[in-house]
Amino acid sequence: MTTYLIIVSLVNFLVSSLLAFAVVLRGRRNELNRQFGIFAMFVGLWSAGYFLWQIAATPDRALFFARTLMLPAYFIPVAYLHFVTRLCGTPRPWLIRGGYLISLILSALNFTPLMVREVLPAMEMPYWPRAGSVFITYLVFFSVYMVDALNLLAQHARRSTGARASLLKYTLVATLIGFSGGATNFPLWYDIPIPPLGNALVLIYLVTVAHAVSRYQLPLVTYDFVHAGIYIALSVTFAIIVLLVCVIVAPLLELRLSSVSLLNIFLLGMLVSLFFYWAVPRMKVAVNRLLQQTYLRRRNTQQQQLRELGHRIVSLGSEQEIFENTVKEITGAFNLAAAVVFARTEFEPDYQRRAVQGWPQCAQVLPVASVLVRLLQQRKEPIVLDGSEGELEAKDVMELEDLRMRMPLDAFVPIASDDFLSGILVL
Repeated sequence: MTTYLIIVSLVNFLVSSLLAFAVVLRGRRNELNRQFGIFAMFVGLWSAGYFLWQIAATPDRALFFARTLMLPAYFIPVAYLHFVTRLCGTPRPWLIRGGYLISLILSALNFTPLMVREVLPAMEMPYWPRAGSVFITYLVFFSVYMVDALNLLAQHARRSTGARASLLKYTLVATLIGFSGGATNFPLWYDIPIPPLGNALVLIYLVTVAHAVSRYQLPLVTYDFVHAGIYIALSVTFAIIVLLVCVIVAPLLELRLSSVSLLNIFLLGMLVSLFFYWAVPRMKVAVNRLLQQTYLRRRNTQQQQLRELGHRIVSLGSEQEIFENTVKEITGAFNLAAAVVFARTEFEPDYQRRAVQGWPQCAQVLPVASVLVRLLQQRKEPIVLDGSEGELEAKDVMELEDLRMRMPLDAFVPIASDDFLSGILVL
């Protein structure tokens, strides 16, 4: 039985890792792809912990890895339901957030006897976990979220047609098979003599869902598996080289390496190589993107909003709509406290407030004799009060300061037609 569990857990780890890599490499910007990749990653980590637990040579080591494998296991139910909600297009934000919170709480209790009390012989296995007093909470959590995921898949499968119905049915059947197989691990935790023969069904589940989503929804094509396979092959090659170096050097240093130590060296070599082959280049790209977004996001957002504003203004039917949209969009694009448009016709004595955003108590009228009007008529260009107003005449600066006491403006832009100042945009 132990040999069977070692082989199955190793294969589950390799397959789920390959799936997670394939999804991330191909469609990391797609929410559905990313969520399936996260779920596959948790299954892979659980399988890796399972494998290390099965090859443990001492009770203490077996207990450590039995607890370690449960860390990703706490996240599998909510990660799967999160994937299913994305697949079905039925968001359940509070249920998902609550699930991740429960997973974090269980993780915090993980390395205490409350979750995994000890390891004892069970059937043919030398070290099998025994449940702590709080472990039942995880089983309830697991059951509730799996039943909800199955119910959601069944409802949408009945209402869907064509390829989408096939996708949901594939996923529903695979879920029943895979999670039923995984659940056979738990009876022995309570000393119920049911062997964990269903672990191989987890592999069937992963392959079936991957086939379904690749055929009907997610772009998991052969190229992606080859690409992910190359990363893993490179990592295995590097790990073998490290292992050979250790085998050669150990006798020279009078060190004895056990089979467990060699396995740990091999796995560590794989993890280190994957980190440098795959993670470091992506970290570099992510850091560069973060820096660019930090310094350029505001500028890019402003430019995009102003471009969209230009397109909208062309399609607007009335002058009033243009004024209202202008103050609204410019206020948002430049993160302003307020924006006001004053305008007048040749037959009006003063400028009337035509649109305002963020400052409802602003004056309704701007006198034509105002220093604002006079300066804009003279200069025919925007004026920004950032210190450059010191170039103006002292009399004008004093009038602007008096005006700012009543109207806290920072910039004003002329709206002119030929030589006639028809409006002023105050920011």
